[in-house]
Amino acid sequence: YNVVITLQDSEFIGEYGYNNNYQTDNCPVMINVEGVLNIDNCTITGDRQGVLVRAGTATINDSTITTTGTYTDADQYYNSAWGSGDEVPAAALTVGNYQNGAASAYLAEANVTLTNTVLNAENDFAALYVDANTTYKGVVSISGDDTEVNGSIVKGQQTALGQIDISITGGTFSEKPDDSYIATSYEVTGEGPYTVEPASNMS
Repeated sequence: YNVVITLQDSEFIGEYGYNNNYQTDNCPVMINVEGVLNIDNCTITGDRQGVLVRAGTATINDSTITTTGTYTDADQYYNSAWGSGDEVPAAALTVGNYQNGAASAYLAEANVTLTNTVLNAENDFAALYVDANTTYKGVVSISGDDTEVNGSIVKGQQTALGQIDISITGGTFSEKPDDSYIATSYEVTGEGPYTVEPASNMS
């Protein structure tokens, strides 16, 4: 616990999977304990997930995170209990730890701040998947004029009020973000791609 991981000015590629047999079952970067993950000016590419923040606090700046979407089951764990490790929904960035109730493992909030970063999801995978349990939240804040989200944003199975918190104050999106994700005093403009910017009626 209380690890600090700093990735800077580097490239990370998931090339092999479990036992080197399932070569598309990989996740290059993961934190799943209470701790800090700092990613700055990096390119990260995985076939299942690019980055998984199952627990801990992550700050991601000026980076590009991609899932190639070559893992064999895009919707696995969307409607079922999660497994251990990266046996969770596939996405460029997956955040949180789903349990139908209180957490029994991964005992910390998953909190991600994403600034001027590109999320790329190929083959109709999700760009961002966020879930939680009733003990610990899944929280994502997205900002920056240079942010791009190419793919869907998916809020997961946990329905407890306030346990999943997605807040957007900037960026360009290939799919229109849900209104509930847009921060107060901001709005979505465009017809695709969509841009989040300060509301035009602000004084």
